[in-house]
Amino acid sequence: MATDLTAPVRTRPDVAPIQRRTLRLLFATQIIGGIGVTIGVAVGALLAARVAGTAVAGLAQSAAVVGAALLAVPVTRI
Repeated sequence: MATDLTAPVRTRPDVAPIQRRTLRLLFATQIIGGIGVTIGVAVGALLAARVAGTAVAGLAQSAAVVGAALLAVPVTRI
């Protein structure tokens, strides 16, 4: 009885479709995340206007923008 001791031939998977799918997924999640952040800032400003008055609504929105800018600086160092 003879056994075949040769190693199976490995074929390299086609990487291009996987990369296209991954890139589309990253684009979609970035868009959804950006929309979520925008809605969050807008709703925060509306909530601040409802709770504390219209003068504070602008302050809440400005604080969100300044906070995002301050956090962006250390993230670029990563």
